[in-house]
Amino acid sequence: MSNELRGAEVRLERAMEHIDALKHEARMFMMELPQAYGWAIPDKPIDGEYILRAQIKRLPPMRLGILAADSVHNLRAALDMIAWELAFKGGNPPPDDDRSVGFPICSNEDAWKSHHAQRMIDRLDPEVVKVIYAFQPYNRPPPPYLDLIQAIDNWSKHKAVPGLLGFY
Repeated sequence: MSNELRGAEVRLERAMEHIDALKHEARMFMMELPQAYGWAIPDKPIDGEYILRAQIKRLPPMRLGILAADSVHNLRAALDMIAWELAFKGGNPPPDDDRSVGFPICSNEDAWKSHHAQRMIDRLDPEVVKVIYAFQPYNRPPPPYLDLIQAIDNWSKHKAVPGLLGFY
């Protein structure tokens, strides 16, 4: 990998470290007794159908959410770092104090056309912008991974991820 993208590479490596730790700690949590989850199936069908209901019996530790948030934050930062480096390859490179360059993640066309998103790609080569546009969640079939990365990164700046789900 080129020197220019070394920062993004290190961010991705760090994200993988957090993901590996998350997998390990989630496995350990799920192996503890009592089981963290269960289910209930009614004795009789309702309108001819049985409905399986999940039951949370034990809440996950907040640390799992923090590991997930740290993973996502590093993935998000890597995208912005790549956009920054690509801006230097364009015809109008940003000054060192420019904080507007980034990798926009837009859930709809209006967000893509917004002043904020356009400022992020303003200094990028038009061919690079086409690629970023093609990866926008509303242009891709589900699952919308970039949308999820954006949402978790934004939410986790203010709350622990399990808190977002109402656990804490």
